[in-house]
Amino acid sequence: MFQNALGPPIDYRVIRHVLRQSTRYRIRKIIPLVLDNFYRIRPVIRESVIYLNTVLNERTVTENKLRFERIYSHFLMKLPYIDLWLSRLLQNDSFNKIDLPSNYDNISSIRAQALIALRRNDTTWVRGFRDKIDVLGPWDKRAVLYASSILPLREMQPLVGTIASNGDIIEKSIASLILSKKKSQK
Repeated sequence: MFQNALGPPIDYRVIRHVLRQSTRYRIRKIIPLVLDNFYRIRPVIRESVIYLNTVLNERTVTENKLRFERIYSHFLMKLPYIDLWLSRLLQNDSFNKIDLPSNYDNISSIRAQALIALRRNDTTWVRGFRDKIDVLGPWDKRAVLYASSILPLREMQPLVGTIASNGDIIEKSIASLILSKKKSQK
């Protein structure tokens, strides 16, 4: 059904329906079709990413490594809407197995970079924003603040304390949350 919907003309209603049902029942059979036609079906990228996030595991990510790398390096990745959804997909823990993305060059949003750095436990990336966090917009600042939870407690406390004393109520809440989580881990 999915294959037939791809043939000219592309029937996005059927593709959307198949993706939603495949998400609901966790059907992995169409993963290669979705990945091979990822940019052709970009009007339903939301459903594609939700589907992939639901069915992906380390084995399927490893088996489809080249397909994911091809998607990640595609020139359409620069479009903000596609970047947003693909960044959401790259936050899936299964991508730790293949180390994708290897760098953050194709990801335009600092918020998405921060959340991917959190997934990868990339303390180097977080430390790079430690001195620049005050110049970020509110969403980016909150994401970098949340990603700072991967830093050691002694390194995280001054950063979080400064933001908590100067920030708005949401930033104070995030600071309180990550501090309490970090202290409970000790």
